[in-house]
Amino acid sequence: MSSYSPNIIIQGATHNNLKGIDLSIRSGELTVITGLSGSGKSTLLFDVLHAEGQRRYVETFSPYVRQFLDALPRPKVENISNARPSIAVEQKNSIRNTRSTVGTMTELCDYFKVWFSEVASLFDPINGARIHAESTESITHQIISKYSDRTLVFGFLIEKPSHMDQAAFLSYLGQAGYTRIFSNLKYKRIDSIKKLNETDEKIFVVLDRVTISNSQKKRIIEAVNLAVDLGKGVGEIRCTKGSKIETIVSGLRSKENYRVFLPATPNMFSFNSPHGACPECKGFGKTISIDPRKVIPDESLSIFENAIKPFTGKVYGHCKEDLRDHCDKLNIDIHKPYRELTDQQKQFVWKGDEHYEDKSSLWYGVEKFFSWLEKKTYKMHVRVFLSKYRGYFLCETCNGTRMQQDTECWRWKNLTLSQLYSMTIDELLKTLPKMSKSSKNKRNIALTGIRTRLGYLQDVGLSYLSLDRPSKTLSGGETQRVNLTTCLGSALTDALFALDEPTIGLHEKDIGNLIGILRKLADAGNCVCVVEHDEQVIKAADKIVEIGPHPGDEGGRITFHGTIPELLRSKESVTGRWLRKKDNRIPKKARIEGSDINTNGFLKIKHASLHNLKNFSVDLPLGKFVGIAGVSGSGKSTLLNEIIFESLSKSPNSKTVLSEKPFESVVLVDQNTISKTPRSNAILYADGWTPIKEALGRTDEAKKLGYFAADFSFNAGSGRCEECMGLGYELIEMQFLSNLQTPCGYCNGMRFKDDILAIKLGDLSVFDILNLTVDQAVTRLERYPKTFKKLKLLQEIGLGYLTLGQPLNTLSGGESQRLKLVKYMGNLSRNRKHSILLIDEPSTGLHMQDVQKLVHALQTIVEAGNSLFVIEHNSQILNSADWILELGPGAGKEGGEVVFNGPPNSHKGKNFKNTKTFEKSKRRLNKFNYSDRKISGEKGFLEVLGVEENNLKNLDLRIPHNEFVVVTGPSGSGKSSLAFDVIFAEGQRRFMESMSSYARQFIEQMPRPKVDHIDGIPPTVAIEQRVTRGSRKSTVGSITEVTQYLRLLYAKLGIQLSTDSKQPLQKTSAFEIEKRVHAQLKSNSKKNGGEHILLAPLITGRKGHHKPIVNWANGKGFEEVRCDGVYFRTDGFAGLDRYRIHDIEAVITKWSKNPSRAQIKSFIQYALEVGSGRCLLSNI
Repeated sequence: MSSYSPNIIIQGATHNNLKGIDLSIRSGELTVITGLSGSGKSTLLFDVLHAEGQRRYVETFSPYVRQFLDALPRPKVENISNARPSIAVEQKNSIRNTRSTVGTMTELCDYFKVWFSEVASLFDPINGARIHAESTESITHQIISKYSDRTLVFGFLIEKPSHMDQAAFLSYLGQAGYTRIFSNLKYKRIDSIKKLNETDEKIFVVLDRVTISNSQKKRIIEAVNLAVDLGKGVGEIRCTKGSKIETIVSGLRSKENYRVFLPATPNMFSFNSPHGACPECKGFGKTISIDPRKVIPDESLSIFENAIKPFTGKVYGHCKEDLRDHCDKLNIDIHKPYRELTDQQKQFVWKGDEHYEDKSSLWYGVEKFFSWLEKKTYKMHVRVFLSKYRGYFLCETCNGTRMQQDTECWRWKNLTLSQLYSMTIDELLKTLPKMSKSSKNKRNIALTGIRTRLGYLQDVGLSYLSLDRPSKTLSGGETQRVNLTTCLGSALTDALFALDEPTIGLHEKDIGNLIGILRKLADAGNCVCVVEHDEQVIKAADKIVEIGPHPGDEGGRITFHGTIPELLRSKESVTGRWLRKKDNRIPKKARIEGSDINTNGFLKIKHASLHNLKNFSVDLPLGKFVGIAGVSGSGKSTLLNEIIFESLSKSPNSKTVLSEKPFESVVLVDQNTISKTPRSNAILYADGWTPIKEALGRTDEAKKLGYFAADFSFNAGSGRCEECMGLGYELIEMQFLSNLQTPCGYCNGMRFKDDILAIKLGDLSVFDILNLTVDQAVTRLERYPKTFKKLKLLQEIGLGYLTLGQPLNTLSGGESQRLKLVKYMGNLSRNRKHSILLIDEPSTGLHMQDVQKLVHALQTIVEAGNSLFVIEHNSQILNSADWILELGPGAGKEGGEVVFNGPPNSHKGKNFKNTKTFEKSKRRLNKFNYSDRKISGEKGFLEVLGVEENNLKNLDLRIPHNEFVVVTGPSGSGKSSLAFDVIFAEGQRRFMESMSSYARQFIEQMPRPKVDHIDGIPPTVAIEQRVTRGSRKSTVGSITEVTQYLRLLYAKLGIQLSTDSKQPLQKTSAFEIEKRVHAQLKSNSKKNGGEHILLAPLITGRKGHHKPIVNWANGKGFEEVRCDGVYFRTDGFAGLDRYRIHDIEAVITKWSKNPSRAQIKSFIQYALEVGSGRCLLSNI
C-alpha cells in the first residue's frame, strides 16, 4: 500500500458561478489559484474545498459540540474525494474583542504566562529589594550561619486593644501562656508588671531564649514557627538587652511593610484571568468615563451658545438655566467663548461649587450632573444618552498594562511581563534566552514555543509588532499573517490550508520569507492552496490554477492548470500573458516634468510625531498621483490615516499638515471591508438606488395602490415581502448541521409583494431592475442622471458584469475594494473644487489586468483636478504614480524616515529603483522544482519519540501514513494510552489550536500527552469502544445519536395540527390576508352584495362581565363591539353574564361597497394590531 497521501479530487463543482469544475490537488504541493477578480477563485477554494473539508471533520464531533461551531453550508458539487480537514486563513479582521491582542491570537501569552511564572523573581515595590519565599528551614539556616554562638531572644509584637485596660491586657497575656515581655527597656515577667509604658504602641512578647548552634536547630525551628505564627506572619529576633536584631517573615512578604505576596502561578500573569487582571479596568487596559471633549466639543462657543452639548434640548435644558443663574452671581460672562474662560471659571463649570451638597441650591457642576445620571442607568434612554458622552481612557491604576499591581512586582532580568509584551518581535527575540537542548521541564517547553512562534512572526514580516498590540487595530493582511503563524505552530500534516492573498500589505522584500513559510507547510505533507496575484508567489508555486476567462457569470472555468513553465507558454492564460510582458507596467511618460512640479503647490507636513514617526517632515505635491511605499510597519498608515487625514479633516491648516492649495473635502478610503450583509447590494452601496425608488413611487399605479418611494426597498417599508422581510429566502437553522437557505414560499425569492412587482418603470419591475447587470442598466437607465453617473463609474472600473441587486456578501475581495472606490469617486468631478483622496492599498484582491483598469480610474481622479495619495506595494500602481514617497528603512522603531521622495523619472528617481520598493527578492525562483513533487519518505511517517504516558516506557515509533495499522498486546499493556491518549489527543489538539478560542471552549480537549516529540501527525478522529453504561434516560437512539437527527427532522419537516380540528395549521402574512379579504369582498359583491364587517378579536372563550375591555374599546374610539354574535354599542355597555364563556370582537370598519386596496391594507393592519395578529370578516 502506498504511503503517499491521495490527491483531493473535485468533480462537477457548480457553486455560485463555477461551471462544473473538475480539479485534482496534490498533497505536499503549493497550489496558487489566480484569475481575474470575481472569476470564482475564492468560491473554489473557500466555498467548495475548505467548506467541505471542515464540514466533514466537524461532523466527527458530537451533535452537542457541533451546534456551537460555525457549520459551513454543503457546497454544490457532484463529489469531492479525499477531502482534508481544512483551516482557512482569510484576508479580513473580524476581531472586535478589546481583550484580544497579538499575544493572545498567537497563544504566545499562554506560553509566556507559564514561562514567566517559572523564571521571574519578586521585588519589593518600596525599596526594590528581592523577596525570597522564606520557609522555617531557610530562616533557621540563615540564623545559624549568621548568629552562631550568640544568645538571641525570639518573640513577636502585639498591640493592646483600645477597649482593654492595662490590667486586663496583662492578664490576657498571662492566661495565654506567655511569661515575659519587653517593657521599660527591660525583659520583665508579666506577673511582676504593674503598669506598662504609655509610649509603647506595641509590646514585644518573649517566646524563647536560645544560644544559636546546630545542636539547637530543632528548638530554633520551633521558636521561629511560633514567632511567625503568633505574629501573623512577622516575628522578631532581639539581643539579650532588647535591641532588635532582625525581623523574620515567612512566605513571600516584604520586610519593609510586611505586605504579603501570592506565589507565582501562570494565571497571575494573564490579563484574561481575574487573578492577573487589573481590578480597575478588568484587564482591558482602558476605562470608560465621561469625555470632556464630547461634552464640550466646540470651545469657540459660549455657554449661552450651547457650548455644553448635553444641556441643549428640552430634557436637560433646565441645567443650562441653572448654570446661567449661578454664572451671573459670580460675574462669569456666559457670552464669552468657553476657551477664553479662566481655569478657575472652567473648574467651577465642570466641578461645581465646592460647598455643594445634595439638594442644595448651589451649582452642582457638569461632573455631578453625570454622576446623578449614572444612578438612573436602569432607564434605557439614560444609557443611550450617557453613551454619547463616554470615551475610553488609559487606566490610571495599571497605566494600560492590563495587569494587577502584584504582577508588576515580578521581574525577569529587571523586566516585567508587560514590558516584554511592549517590545517588538525583533527586540523580544534578542532579549529572550536561547532554547535549551533539554525539553523535559515546563520552563524549556514554554520557551521553545515562544521562540518558535516569534520566529514565525518575524518570517512573515511582522517583526515590528508588539505582543500587546490590540488585535482590532491590525489590518486584514496583518491579521491573516498572524493567523498563519498559529497554523505553523500547530505542526500538522495531511491537512488543507486555504489562504486568501497572504501578501496583502507585505513588502516585496518580505515575500521570499512568506514563500518559505508556505513551503514549510506544504513540505510537512499538507495541501497548501493560496488565492494570489503576486508574481513571486505564482512563480514559486508547484501548480497554478487559473479561473476565468472573465469575471461574473462569464467566469467559473479552469483556463489553465499546470506548472509555471507551462503557464508562461500558455496562450489562453491571461496571467501567463501578463507575466510574459516585462515592460507593460512602467509608464512611458510621467506627468511631472521640470517646472510642472510646483504648479499646484505642496502638502507640507512639519514635525509630525506619532508612533514610529519622529519629528517627520516632508513636502508632497498637490494635484498629482502620489504613491506612498515602504516596508510593512514603516509608518505609511500612520502618515496617511492618523496624520494627514486626522489633521485635514479637523482643520484645513493645522500646525502639522498645511495645504498650499485650498480644498473642498478630504476623503479616506481605508482597508476596512464593506459590510458583508445580504441586505445591501452594489447599487445601494454606490448611492444610486434612491432616484430609481423615487421614480417608481411617482408612477400612477403606485399612487393608486398607496405606495411611496420608501416602499420600494427590501430593508424597510410596506412593500417588501413580510414573510422573509425582504431577504428573498428563508434561513432554516439546523442546530448541529449547517443552516439551509430556501427560496421564500411567499415571494419566490423576489423579495417584494405582488402589488409592488406589478408597478413598472417602463417595462421593468423593481425586481427586473435589480436583476440588470451594470452594463445593461447603463443603456436602460440613462434618464436618471445620478444613478447613471454611478453606473458609469462601476462600468469604467471593471464591474460592469455585476447585477444591481447582487448582495454584498457574495462579492469577492477585489470587487469589494473597487466598489468602495466608486462610492467616493462619485463625489469627485471636474465641476467641483479641488479635493484630496487618500486610499490605503486599492490593489487588494485585484489581478494584474484588473489593476490596469484601477490605474486608469485613479488617473481620472487626478485629471479632474484632485490630489491623490495612495499607500501601495504593487509595482504596477507605483510605476504609474507621478511622485513616490518611500518610508523606511526598516519597520517599527527602525522605520519612520524618508528613504526616497520625488518623481520616479527624476535624477533622484533613477536611484529609486534600487531602493527597497523595487528591490527583487534575492531568493532565486528557479531553484524550486516545478516538476511533480513527491513527499520524502521521512514525511510519510507519523514519528513518535519518548512517549511516557501512563505506563508507556520512553516509547519510540514510526507509523506509516495511509496504511492500516493495528496496535495489539495484552490487556493493560498501554494500547489505548498510545492510540487515544497520545496520538488522537495530540492530533485533535493541534487542529483545534488553529481554530478560534470560541470554538475550542466547547470541545473537551485531552491534556497534552507526555511525549518528547511528535512529527507528521494529521488531524485525528476517535471511534472508541463504550466502556461506561448510560443513565436511565439513555436509549439506543440517544447513544447512536439517531434521536438527535429525528428531533431535528420533526422540528423542520413536521406539520403542526390544530388541537381542535386536527387540521394542518398554516402560517400566513398580513399581505396574504389582504389578498384573501380583497378576493372575498369581490366575490361576495358579485353574488349578493350586502355589508361586510371587519372585526378584531378582544376576548376569546373567557368568563366574566368584560366591562373593562369594552370600556377600553370605547376609549380607543370603537363605537361597536360584537359579543357572542350580537352587536352592542360601547357607550353605556351594561356587561355580560359573568359565569358564561364569551367571545368579544371590536368592530374595525363596515364596508357597504368594495373598498380600494389601499383602504383594505390600512384597515387590515390596524385590525391585526388590535387583535394581536387575528382578524375576522363577517357578512351581513
